[in-house]
Amino acid sequence: MILSRELSREEKKRSQWNYNVCSFINGASYMCLGETVIILFAVKLHAPNTVIGMIGAMIFLGFLMLPLGILHAAHFGAAKCYADFWVGRNIAALLVALSVPISFVSLPAAWAVILLGGFLFYGCRAAGLVMSQPLMGEISSADDRAKLLGNSTALFYISGSLALSLVSFILWKCDSLYVLMGVIVTGALLGVTASMFLRRIDESQTLRESVRRPLLRELRSAFFDSTIAAQIRAGFVINVSLVMLVPISVLALKRGYGVSDTTAVLFSMVQFGLAILGAYVAGRFSARFGPRMLAIAGYALAFPIAFFWLLAPSAGFVSAGASWWLLLFSIPFAIAGFATTGMSISMIHYFLMAVPKEKQVVVSIYINLVAGACAGLAGMVLTGGLLKLAGKSSEFLIAHPESAIAKMVSSMWGPVTDTAVTYRLFFLFAAIWFLIGFSQILRLRTVISEYKSQHGEAGVRTVTRATNLRPN
Repeated sequence: MILSRELSREEKKRSQWNYNVCSFINGASYMCLGETVIILFAVKLHAPNTVIGMIGAMIFLGFLMLPLGILHAAHFGAAKCYADFWVGRNIAALLVALSVPISFVSLPAAWAVILLGGFLFYGCRAAGLVMSQPLMGEISSADDRAKLLGNSTALFYISGSLALSLVSFILWKCDSLYVLMGVIVTGALLGVTASMFLRRIDESQTLRESVRRPLLRELRSAFFDSTIAAQIRAGFVINVSLVMLVPISVLALKRGYGVSDTTAVLFSMVQFGLAILGAYVAGRFSARFGPRMLAIAGYALAFPIAFFWLLAPSAGFVSAGASWWLLLFSIPFAIAGFATTGMSISMIHYFLMAVPKEKQVVVSIYINLVAGACAGLAGMVLTGGLLKLAGKSSEFLIAHPESAIAKMVSSMWGPVTDTAVTYRLFFLFAAIWFLIGFSQILRLRTVISEYKSQHGEAGVRTVTRATNLRPN
């Protein structure tokens, strides 16, 4: 409900309770609908590698729908915007599940429905979350904001961990397309349920008025700001790298090594668990060394992931049933948990320290549209192109086993007919991209010194602890 006055203490407490319940339900919902589950679903529908690569880009491409969230929030308020787009997000997930009956008529049509559903899923997420941070500030005070942040995040991770464990157990018992379809439908129903609690959150009319003011002049000012431009370039590189890392690692497991869905979900749990730890470590690291150094450290961790896939044993190693292969292959996902969290948090902290508070709403919109949506488009094209190039290169090696290149590849990676060779080649190309992109990360200017001089150590701690980092 939108009130014409500030919220009372009782109204804030009631709104916080509803927000926490939503977070708990939403944690379970997301783990049934997340990127890994959608990729496993697409693999079972025999989607080509380029389509899988496009799925990984949708989380950023969805920022194209962010302006719809601004318009909706300007008319109906932050809470209703959040709730309405959350319903739309979960309807989009049902669209992904609808690809199963469509596949009986046409597989390409089913793949197109998965991509459309993925885009709408992440697009509604971007639109719904446009005012989520101000809404959290509205229903809390300086005294209890950290508690609300910690409780909601903990509830999200607790229910998410339980849901992932349950999904893994179900897939272990019955690994089929229809089971995955049921998991997605269940997640969608949970997500719609979570939105009911968002509608019970109260807010003042201040939030609605804040997104009604003209933004064009402020956007023009942000366009010519060199610090923001550097952050956009770095954010662009980081987001493209995130598109290339985890989704293709899952794809390499499934198609390169032929692991089961249960095993793939277990590796996803490893990544999820290390992301929780990584968020804690990244916050401490950023508070001490600054977000620029955190961005450099997080981005540097992308290289070991690429090198792992270049040096990993052949697919025959897994099929032979080596007892310790599970531990070995958990390495890239453990590193990815740290790397993705570190890179994401670094950009949030950099933004909070570099951009004045009065400009943060409009600059956030600008950065998400440019560094988010453009990175989604670029990541989709680059990942798809590199997967296609890797596939063609693998076909060449198989067709010309006596060539010097084929012999060199065989000496490094085993037989060129190994199904994992395509993905090794992809990560070889990806490593070159990571190296090129590193220059943009290094160009970020140091912002912690100036911020500390203005706000003190307490101000730095406030920024680095005020990150509600959840995949949502």
